[in-house]
Amino acid sequence: MKKLLMILCFIFTSISLFAHPHVFFESFFNLKLNSKGVVVDLKLILDEMNTLLVKENNGNEELYKNNLNDFRISYNGKILEKSVIKKEIDSSSDNIILNITCNFPIELKKNDKLLIAIYDKEYFYDYDYDENSFKIENNSNLNFITDFKENKKKAYYYNMVYPKEFEVILNEK
Repeated sequence: MKKLLMILCFIFTSISLFAHPHVFFESFFNLKLNSKGVVVDLKLILDEMNTLLVKENNGNEELYKNNLNDFRISYNGKILEKSVIKKEIDSSSDNIILNITCNFPIELKKNDKLLIAIYDKEYFYDYDYDENSFKIENNSNLNFITDFKENKKKAYYYNMVYPKEFEVILNEK
């Protein structure tokens, strides 16, 4: 009986040993479409507990680098290189707020597709966003259709978690 109890205890404890996120961000995206390409304003609000830890350890720069690495935008299936225009880290409020603006100089055409997501493959950071977290300012000569979904083809973290992606398909006005 003791052996059975130990085996069951081991099984249930090992299941709970899968790591989970330790740092949480509320995430907001503002896409600006224009004749010169796409500009993305990314706003990340850190949770209160981790804000205190980061403030104590002056870890703002490391936090910024990790977030920038987790941010992905693809254009017609190709991951785009990020060109950071502006970064601001506001630690004056109860929560640290990171504002990052990236420029993607691409020629937008009919039937082009943009996929925007932010996720940490190691699942240390968790980015909370939904379809209401995305805004688009359209100053291009194209219209767009949007969709928000989990991409079941890109599983990460032991194939248990799927990235949430915001899809923008461009078409004629």
